[in-house]
Amino acid sequence: MNQMSAQGVLRFSERRAAPRFPVRMPVKVRDREGRVTEAMAINISTGGMLIAPAQEHVAPGGELALDIGDVAHGVMARVAGHRKQGTGLQFVDAHEGERLALTLSELAQRSA
Repeated sequence: MNQMSAQGVLRFSERRAAPRFPVRMPVKVRDREGRVTEAMAINISTGGMLIAPAQEHVAPGGELALDIGDVAHGVMARVAGHRKQGTGLQFVDAHEGERLALTLSELAQRSA
């Protein structure tokens, strides 16, 4: 790996404040205009989650309300960015993100 590639990987990994773990849970996504779309949670951390497909109709910085399976309803998240794997979201309320990540990790461990 050349030095430029190594720096790019390092910068990307340093942006993540919390470890992520994989999940597979349906998510209903509601934007500010009231449009509701279906997505799937791909991974989650205490700070946010990745959902697919990408919600490209919402620009980075835009807010969405999430209904995450039967676990949580009306969770507010801000679009951090889009990539081919989906849309990265940051939870607006850090405490709610911590509670949600703990709940989903417990559910994943029980089903494993």
